[in-house]
Amino acid sequence: MRREALAQIRAAARLRSRPLPVLLSGRANHVLFPRLFGSINLYANRVKAPTLADLAHRCGLPPDRLGATIDAYNEVVQAGDPDPLGKPAEYCHSIGRPPYAAVRCHLDGLLFPAPTITLGGLDVDAGTQLVRRADRSLIPGLHAVGRCAAGVTSRSYVSGLSLADCVRSGRTAGEAAANGPVGLSWEVH
Repeated sequence: MRREALAQIRAAARLRSRPLPVLLSGRANHVLFPRLFGSINLYANRVKAPTLADLAHRCGLPPDRLGATIDAYNEVVQAGDPDPLGKPAEYCHSIGRPPYAAVRCHLDGLLFPAPTITLGGLDVDAGTQLVRRADRSLIPGLHAVGRCAAGVTSRSYVSGLSLADCVRSGRTAGEAAANGPVGLSWEVH
């Protein structure tokens, strides 16, 4: 999996085709960032171990919990069942042969320089910003705005776009909340 990730990084991030002034100007961050952060995480931020128990110990995790999690995941994959967290079937592979590796993803880590922001994720009704359940029904009173529910993105993260997401979705949610919860009527006295 590591070799495949490295090949994908190299294929997607062609640095040699960009002149140095373009790379330094920031106009090629969509090329530079995946290569830089991916390489740091796959080389410097990687923890490797010969057993799952050793990996758990090196990552500060309970060995029995990591082992149980891997076993449960492997059972789902081998049975051909859908991944409980929604990973597409083509990316589900059993975890089996050592060595084992993990990437430290805690935000206070010095070697985790990856941008970690939420870009969408919650399914919302565009007219009210009310969050939808899996069956697409709305959850009364639960509005989601900004980057957790919307995301106008380009080939790279653009900071100012977060403001547009927030303003538009926040205004929509505010108007919907002011008009009262869906399915309920309000009387003002």
